[in-house]
Amino acid sequence: MDSPGIVRVLSVFECNGTAYFSMDYVQGLPMDYLGEQQLLAGNCYSEAKLKGLLVHILQILDYLHKKGICHRDIKPGNILLTQEGAPVLIDFGASRRIESNHTQTVLATRGFSSPEQALGRKDMGPWSDLYSLGATFYSLLKGFAPPRGEERLINDTIQPLAASSSLSSNYSKNFLKTIDKALSPRVEDRYASAEAWMKDLRVEGGAVSTIQFSPRSSNQPVSVFSICLPYPLPALCRKGRNI
Repeated sequence: MDSPGIVRVLSVFECNGTAYFSMDYVQGLPMDYLGEQQLLAGNCYSEAKLKGLLVHILQILDYLHKKGICHRDIKPGNILLTQEGAPVLIDFGASRRIESNHTQTVLATRGFSSPEQALGRKDMGPWSDLYSLGATFYSLLKGFAPPRGEERLINDTIQPLAASSSLSSNYSKNFLKTIDKALSPRVEDRYASAEAWMKDLRVEGGAVSTIQFSPRSSNQPVSVFSICLPYPLPALCRKGRNI
């Protein structure tokens, strides 16, 4: 895959049941750093800046999904932001081809994984990544992750962002409603594609705002990522194959 918003995997290899990914070094900070900065500063990012960031990530996911791949682990820690404010998606250890009929291994991150992923269901797709992206922006706006997705299927106690009085003074209902929709626990109530979400954001042509921030004193590069394999490497990640 060749996209400035996706970390380039240089090679994939297996050793003693563990898959290793060697990747380009991306100088940046995880997206949850935005939340830390916001909390320390005691203010909030403008809707224009957050919408700009959201659109950038949706464009990355749109590219990825049209290549037939689901990331399956979208969360603040897996989205790096360069000092220029450009998001870069990392950590493809859980990714799968959309049409794959391989038994779904349950790899879930509390609060960020969709209900269907947390339950190991077979109806996963682009909408599952969009749920996780909705949870990511929910955590950025609220300061904490939403409840577990599978629990929300049984008893959804979450307050819609669009109904939050603390957010309504800084963000439009339309913007907040799009995040609420992406975060719907039921697949049929969610966006089916990143393109559909962008359409609801009423994004028009031209440049979008970016978030500038001061980096921490030191950044540690991530050059090799490893995962333990419960089964052989899929076709997407065969030994020595560039992605």
